[in-house]
Amino acid sequence: MQSLNNSIQDSVVRIVSVSGGRGFKQRMSELGIIPNSFIKIIKNDNTGPIIVIVKNARIAIGRGMGKRIFYEQE
Repeated sequence: MQSLNNSIQDSVVRIVSVSGGRGFKQRMSELGIIPNSFIKIIKNDNTGPIIVIVKNARIAIGRGMGKRIFYEQE
């Protein structure tokens, strides 16, 4: 289990858990980033936000947020 900050560009990953406060978890849930959901990493070059596709929508996730979202490689 690794944080989203360590994800590989152009890969599909399965979200395992989201850690943080109730507000953060609620916001991620609203975006579709919940345990057992699949997302595609579009951009992760270790600078700037991580760009992902969730349910056909592109979302930018900041590095601080990315370190609280954990995934497994599929």
